[in-house]
Amino acid sequence: MILGVDWNLPSLPLIPEAVRLAVEGRLALLWRSLGASRIRDGLRGKASRSEDYQVNVGEWTFTYEVDLASVSAIVKRAERFAA
Repeated sequence: MILGVDWNLPSLPLIPEAVRLAVEGRLALLWRSLGASRIRDGLRGKASRSEDYQVNVGEWTFTYEVDLASVSAIVKRAERFAA
């Protein structure tokens, strides 16, 4: 099972494509390495969405949650920090 990424952001056009691809790659790798079935089993009977997590790519920080019902990571916030 592959984790999809829902870019639920009005600022998406401002995020470079290379950064978006890096985020998607990291989230997919995390999903595979943690074991999607273990995550689903651990949350069975609980809410279908996880708490917020963050992933950093370069000078960007993305906040996301995992929605088990749709098997996707929903990116909720993107912040760019000047170096």
